[in-house]
Amino acid sequence: MDHELGRKYNLYFLSRLENARYCVERKIPGLKLPLTHNCLRSILPPKADFLSNPKESSYQMSSAVDKIFEELLNSSPVATFGIDPDHHVIFWNKACEELTGIQASDMIGTMNHWRAFYDQERPCLADIAISGKYEELRKLYKMYRRSLLLKEGLHAEGWCPMVGLKKRYLTFDAVSVYNDKGHLISAIETLQDRTEQKLIEEERGTQLLEIQKALSSQKTLRGYIPICASCKRVRDNTGSWEQIEPYISERSEAKFTPTICPECSKKVYPEFYKD
Repeated sequence: MDHELGRKYNLYFLSRLENARYCVERKIPGLKLPLTHNCLRSILPPKADFLSNPKESSYQMSSAVDKIFEELLNSSPVATFGIDPDHHVIFWNKACEELTGIQASDMIGTMNHWRAFYDQERPCLADIAISGKYEELRKLYKMYRRSLLLKEGLHAEGWCPMVGLKKRYLTFDAVSVYNDKGHLISAIETLQDRTEQKLIEEERGTQLLEIQKALSSQKTLRGYIPICASCKRVRDNTGSWEQIEPYISERSEAKFTPTICPECSKKVYPEFYKD
């Protein structure tokens, strides 16, 4: 009788969890993280209503939750991996396989997760979340900060030389994970490819610099210019006097072309203006 009750409880538990996942994923497009353990438990009725053996049911429920979490993470569209306190890879989801070109079977149990992103051995963000050596962030990343959403979380971003056989600009988010007794059990890291957006941003930045350079190179005369009332020469910043034509040409985009006004024309060529 107890076994039958346990079987029914587990079936009910799994069906409710599956239904919850279906509803949440439909209501929150792009869901990145699985539902929390407590949240999943909250949709269930008291165990006493189903079981007479709490110890066995607790074990079965824990196994079921682990399975659901694994499925949620593995089917997430965001590349995700996890490491244990000794920095061994314990999880490498399908999206991470697609992004890096490295299969989970080649990564689980190793400490080679850095190989997926860098050309020489160095800590990943998850490693720093495990070790707590936050001073290394300055040496490893040009852009980094605390997570805006999780107190213990870290965020960083930058160019990686060879991810999935190509240079990519990735954003990294990592957080340490603790059990209900406060013991560190793992760290999880997510990665998102922002290469296209970054290239667009850099192109716009280059264009802006070119425009600013062009504007700064334009020569514009401003303020008062001392000019002789008699010979019409002008005084420069060094105190020298020079003809107005070269003075203006050297300090602006203006160019002079020879011509003659009507008054001077009459003086220079009087023969053409005889009455």
